[in-house]
Amino acid sequence: MLKWTGFCVAMAMMAAWPANVRAEALSSMQNGHTDKPIWPRVQDARPLVVAKAYPSLETARKIVPGASKDAVYEWIGHPQYREGLFNVHEWDYVLYMPQKKTGDHLTCQLKVLFDDHMRVGQALWYPAACEQLVNGKPPVAEAPKPAEPTVINLSADALFAFNSSVLSPGAPAQIDKNIIDVLQQRRVKSVKSIKVVGTTDRIGSDAYNKALSSRRAAAVMDYMVAHGVPSNAIVARGAGKADPGTTCTDRNRSELIACLAPDRRVQVDIVAH
Repeated sequence: MLKWTGFCVAMAMMAAWPANVRAEALSSMQNGHTDKPIWPRVQDARPLVVAKAYPSLETARKIVPGASKDAVYEWIGHPQYREGLFNVHEWDYVLYMPQKKTGDHLTCQLKVLFDDHMRVGQALWYPAACEQLVNGKPPVAEAPKPAEPTVINLSADALFAFNSSVLSPGAPAQIDKNIIDVLQQRRVKSVKSIKVVGTTDRIGSDAYNKALSSRRAAAVMDYMVAHGVPSNAIVARGAGKADPGTTCTDRNRSELIACLAPDRRVQVDIVAH
């Protein structure tokens, strides 16, 4: 049972407390433990004794598994979310923890879960910086975001003659300017992967365009390898006419070919470390 003095103080102050006491736990737990804590909103906290919301680090570090409910109440006071005192297995707090380096206070949430014997089963801090401050545990590192590729689109008409997969005389200058120079700026050793994809317009059969786009992608890859790009970093494939970007309706063949030019391209995706 809570210490009588603390109990009397709490009961005297309950007159100002909202009537709808939270009877059920927020988090699903078993004997004072949960893997999925649910945190109430910071702005909904209502501490009865404001001074208790500013505990020392030494006090906060006492709230560990095995501590009694009486002790938790004495150290940091009444739970702040209308949980009630008796037969309640979850108490939530908003505490302002001192930071020695800056002299400021860090806003922290503490969730105390009690086991079947009403002793602390878990004391959970949120966010991770609070766990680190109180218990000296480093916050869990977030998974690094995947690198965004550098996407370079080259016009196939600038690299190849119509229906050809042989690099045209002007192709090397285009590849050097748009790809090789970019790789040199990034330093080739730092490049994780390079994907070369050839595409065609819709003129011709699927099989023909697939083969043509594959040969064009391979031609660009071969040029890159010949100019120092590691072959094991490059993957080349042909997409044929599977990724059109035009809606040309021209009936004249020459005009249609000109309109479909954006679909005839080689796309190079570069992912760096």
